Amino acid sequence: MVVLLIFWPLVLCGPMEKLIISKVMSNYSNLVRPVKNDLTDAVVINLGIDVQQLVDINEKDQFMQANLWLRFVSEYIATFCIKRRKVLHNERPCFHQKI
Repeated sequence: MVVLLIFWPLVLCGPMEKLIISKVMSNYSNLVRPVKNDLTDAVVINLGIDVQQLVDINEKDQFMQANLWLRFVSEYIATFCIKRRKVLHNERPCFHQKI
């Protein structure tokens, strides 16, 4: 319980999460497919799953529960910048955020 209370501020990254999602999805169109030019040369996107922990295996029912990490790799990932800002004393930055 103490560990949960100590790390709880690191989990609450609401404003930054909303900012990242709005930046990434601002020009999104589900009609566009990933190609380098208009007609040919499709972009290769690698999608992988890393098993972090097996939680439960039920051989009788052929059921497995696991914690997984999703890996996404592409040559042409668009990048964006988040402006630096001062962190308030009661706010904790996300682990991937530069301040």
